[in-house]
Amino acid sequence: MKDGKIQQTFNKEDVLNHIEEIEQNGVKIPEIISCVQELKKQNIPIQLKEWTMQELTQEIVKELKK
Repeated sequence: MKDGKIQQTFNKEDVLNHIEEIEQNGVKIPEIISCVQELKKQNIPIQLKEWTMQELTQEIVKELKK
């Protein structure tokens, strides 16, 4: 949002590809998205459907068991 107007919209999956742009517009990124982004940087691919902390925890455990 800029000057009270919506600049762009993203679905949940697209947010990961536009974090920097979103933050530049003053929007705080939710913790779960930051966690998934950090995991992605460490080459730990996490695919979420519901985007809950419980689901994230389960997916991390699955990756660690590999």
